[in-house]
Amino acid sequence: EKEETYNQRVEEMQSKLQEMEIKCRTLQESRNELQLKYDSTSTDLQQVQEEKTTLVMTLKELKSKVSTVETEHAAELEELKASLEDREKRRLDDLVALQQDSNKEYERRLQALQEQLRLATDRHQMEMEQKEKDFQVKLT
Repeated sequence: EKEETYNQRVEEMQSKLQEMEIKCRTLQESRNELQLKYDSTSTDLQQVQEEKTTLVMTLKELKSKVSTVETEHAAELEELKASLEDREKRRLDDLVALQQDSNKEYERRLQALQEQLRLATDRHQMEMEQKEKDFQVKLT
């Protein structure tokens, strides 16, 4: 009878261990999914930064062309220069505002993903601690 009771307890413990392993795998899969989302967000941010670099390079090229036109048509350029600078400033302001909005959105999404990961990890840790306590209680 003692052996039978012992065997039943061992089977119960093995069953609980299997359940905990399944939950652990599920949490690991969730973590992996969150990591993929994080990586995707990082890739998106990198692409936006590359686009910004391209835009900056394009702007530099445009300024170079303006300089060439200035030497060829100095008098005409002086009249148009103020207008062009105003447009460039507005364009740069728009680009900066757009970039800032985009960066804020990516940072917000990244923080949300990090928070989700932290919460999932904390919840997993609490579940594991509770399972361990329950397991210890059942052992005693």
